[in-house]
Amino acid sequence: MLIFIGKSTAFPKNPMRNYPPFTLVLARLWLSGLLLLGVSQWAPAQEPRINLLEQRLPAGPATNQWVAPAPVAARTAVPQVDELNDLGPELALYRQPRPKWFDVSSDTQYAYNSNINLAPHAALGDGVLVETLALAVSPVLRPGLTSTVYVRQQFIRYNNHDVFDFNAQTAGLALSYPVRDWCAVYGGFAASRLIADKYDTEFYREYDTVFGVWRQQQLGSRVVLYYGYQLDWLPTNMPTMDRVYNALYGGLNVPLTDQVLAQLLYRFQVQTYLGEDRTDWNHLVNLAVTYTFNRWIAARAFASYSANHSNLSSFSYRAGNAGAGLNLDFKF
Repeated sequence: MLIFIGKSTAFPKNPMRNYPPFTLVLARLWLSGLLLLGVSQWAPAQEPRINLLEQRLPAGPATNQWVAPAPVAARTAVPQVDELNDLGPELALYRQPRPKWFDVSSDTQYAYNSNINLAPHAALGDGVLVETLALAVSPVLRPGLTSTVYVRQQFIRYNNHDVFDFNAQTAGLALSYPVRDWCAVYGGFAASRLIADKYDTEFYREYDTVFGVWRQQQLGSRVVLYYGYQLDWLPTNMPTMDRVYNALYGGLNVPLTDQVLAQLLYRFQVQTYLGEDRTDWNHLVNLAVTYTFNRWIAARAFASYSANHSNLSSFSYRAGNAGAGLNLDFKF
């Protein structure tokens, strides 16, 4: 699941997909432990929250934390021009900084979502706060290979619908390797679970296997164009939610000043559900402007629009998001 403009910027929503009132009553009874039903029956109700998290980091290593600096040699010899003596060129040796393996980060994002229930009609809007705490370790296994093991804890809170508050826990592995100067291939695996905050009840688990290829190239002296393809295979604990994603994405990184970066992303994703006869075609556009205070702190403002078209009309929807975020990132 790519990163985003701020694997990006962008996440899911609420479990109220315009269902009749008695369905919502049953959902609350189930969450409180008064009613026990098969989890597969609740997949549609939980899908908005699952989708919220997916949208937060839309796609592409060009916009997520998977891409790490290339490893550097511990010691480098630099010839000093015009400093020759009887022994030949004089070399000055200096020690470059040790690669930083560890990354601890905190990201706080608040946004208004125009359709938290992902309903085709009677959309419900609300403000959503997403707090993300993460720890990543990126050992240098071989030159050129970027490898990262990470854990992530997220807290998702709704302004006016706290019954839908939930937490998300994720652990994963990400790999990336350049193919000459043509492109980079990447892959990974992540296991996630979602927990209803009010009742401390786990309601969803998924296992995401990722493969992708992407390329970036310079346009002029400042603008960078990136584009790629990504495949996600997502088995879950809800049979009707098992799915495969195929996505094409592209975007621009435009430095406005030394500290301000504008990022534009478009993604087209085909979502094939394996447990039922359902296929969705999803379009996502995201614009973000990030101001970097220093190497540890950055703030951003963003807006996104998503349009989902499904062969099952009850799963078609449109949603907009707009908000701001603050990121604290410490590498050592």
